[in-house]
Amino acid sequence: MSDAFESGLRIGRRPLLAAALASAVGAALPPLDALAAAGPPRRDDPRAFLRWSLARHAALRTYRAEGTWSLLFGKKAFRDVQEDAKTVRANWRLDVRTVAYAAPNRFRVTSDNMGQGDLVHVYVCDGAEQVNIAEGYSTPVKRFPAPATLAAAETSHGNHPHFGGSVLYRFFSGGDDLAVLLDGDRPVTFGPDATLDGERCRTVRFFAHHSFGDTRVAISTRDGLVRRIDYFQPAKKLSADVMRSIETGYKRAGTKGKPPKSLPACVTTELYTNIVADGPMPGETFRIDV
Repeated sequence: MSDAFESGLRIGRRPLLAAALASAVGAALPPLDALAAAGPPRRDDPRAFLRWSLARHAALRTYRAEGTWSLLFGKKAFRDVQEDAKTVRANWRLDVRTVAYAAPNRFRVTSDNMGQGDLVHVYVCDGAEQVNIAEGYSTPVKRFPAPATLAAAETSHGNHPHFGGSVLYRFFSGGDDLAVLLDGDRPVTFGPDATLDGERCRTVRFFAHHSFGDTRVAISTRDGLVRRIDYFQPAKKLSADVMRSIETGYKRAGTKGKPPKSLPACVTTELYTNIVADGPMPGETFRIDV
């Protein structure tokens, strides 16, 4: 387990007990179904490729990954990111993330602003209850009944990608129904191929639910798992909840002036690396301590 991942697990609760590091979660689930076990479908069918990826994620017993989240503003960012799927040219890195998951509905997602540990969103579910923690923000701890899957988890600000929400969680819906990803019957298309974290990937572009909107996902052709997500978002006025969160961040950072009331067009990028699928998971990972 890497230092970054272990650090992410410690945020929002007591340090892991040494004895727990050797324990694994859950009994074995049924083997991969026919769709998940098969290789990627033919190259001219992006919807079939997405269904295959959903099935691959659904077949996992456990999953963990480290991620970064970055943001680019302006029309040039739209053009640069759309034309270059192989590299990330972000001028504002905001988040370091860790994701831990055990089927069907235990998870811990940590989004650490700038990796400093003072502004952190934590979403944790032990299978019976989900708790959302916003360390450093003026937001109380929130509790919810455990969702059926990670895809149905409650995250901040209506599943907004700027506040710990991600299309990645939708891939853990437990099935291969595209309705969990797609907003309506809009076009689904392939984009440029990419190599990310040493994995050859195909990119698929679609319009996603909630605040995600125009989305492009890079998926490994080897294991069907998500490696990168780009969200292309037009200029928009910020909601009152988002404004309050930004104001809190300004105060804690000692930033002078007033925060913006709207955002220009921007591209949000998530990169997921050091992915471990169906590996051992510490039994204390999903413990709730608040």
